[in-house]
Amino acid sequence: MKQDASQIVEEIVQRATAASATTTSTSEPPLWNRKLPQTIRQQEQAWHRLACRLAGRGYTAVEIAEQVGCTPTAVQEILKQPQFQGNILTSIEHTLIEDEEVVRVIRENVVSAVITTANIMKDEKVRSADRLRAAEMLLNRRYGMPNQPINQQRDINLDKMTDEEVVQTFSGQSTQTATT
Repeated sequence: MKQDASQIVEEIVQRATAASATTTSTSEPPLWNRKLPQTIRQQEQAWHRLACRLAGRGYTAVEIAEQVGCTPTAVQEILKQPQFQGNILTSIEHTLIEDEEVVRVIRENVVSAVITTANIMKDEKVRSADRLRAAEMLLNRRYGMPNQPINQQRDINLDKMTDEEVVQTFSGQSTQTATT
C-alpha cells in the first residue's frame, strides 16, 4: 500500500513527539536511522532553529555550517538532538505543503498554458522565431526532447566493431578510423 507524503510526515511527527516527550538516551530517534547525540543540549541558540529549517529544506551539514558560521560537526550534533528533530520535521512538512501548492497551481493552469502556446504558434502577427519556439515547446511537451546525435566527423558503425575497438576509439588510444 503506497502512502502519500502527508501520511509519512504525520507518522514522523508522531514519532518526534513521542521521542521529545522522553529525552532519555534509550528512546528511539524520530528520524529514520538517526543516531542519538552524545549529549543532550539544554539551551537553544539562535542558529539552532536556522540549522533545523535549512535541514528540513534539504541542505547538507556542510552547507548549513557555511551559512550559520560553525563546523559541520556542530551542525550534525544539533540535528541529532531530539528536541530539534521536531523542528526539522515541521520544516519538512512546510516544504511539502508549499510543493503541493505549486503542483496544484500548475495542474490548474496547464491546459490554459498549452492553449496560449498554441495560440502564439498560430498567430500570424507574432514573429516567426516566437511561433517556431511555441511549436517546438508543444512538440517537446508531448513527445519529449528529440535525441541529439553525437558526430565526431567520423563514420563509425558500432555494430561492426568489437568491444576492444570501441574502447580504443572512444578513449583516444587509437588513431584508426573504423570502416563501415
